[in-house]
Amino acid sequence: MRSFTTYVIAAIAFAAGSWLAPWEIVPVIAALLVLLAPARFTPFRLTVAAAVAWGGIFGWTAFRAPVETSALARELAGIVHAPSWGGGGAIVLLTPLLAALLAWSGAAMALSVRERRGRRVASAQARP
Repeated sequence: MRSFTTYVIAAIAFAAGSWLAPWEIVPVIAALLVLLAPARFTPFRLTVAAAVAWGGIFGWTAFRAPVETSALARELAGIVHAPSWGGGGAIVLLTPLLAALLAWSGAAMALSVRERRGRRVASAQARP
C-alpha cells in the first residue's frame, strides 16, 4: 500500500506541475522528490508516475475535446515527422514516454548530486 501511495503522490505532483508550468518542470519535480525522500521516491517509481500523469492528462484532454485533441495530435505528428496513424497515435504514445524520460533524468541527476555531496561530507569528517 505504501508503494501505491508513493506512485499516487508523485503522479499528482507531476500532473499538477505540468498543468501549471511548462514541461521543463518534470525533471525539477523528480529531483526535488528524490532529494526530499530518496528511499521512497526512486527513479523507477518517478518514471512510471510521470508517464501515468502525462497519459492521464492526455486522456482527460481527449475525453473532454476528442476532435480538437485528434487534430492537435495529427498536427504534432506532422511537425516531428512521426506517423499520423490513428489520428496522431505515435504522438499519443510518445507523450508519456517523454515525461518518463524527463522524470528519470531529473531523479538520476539528483541521486548523483546527493551521492557526491555525501562523499564530500564523509571525507570532511574523516580528516583529523
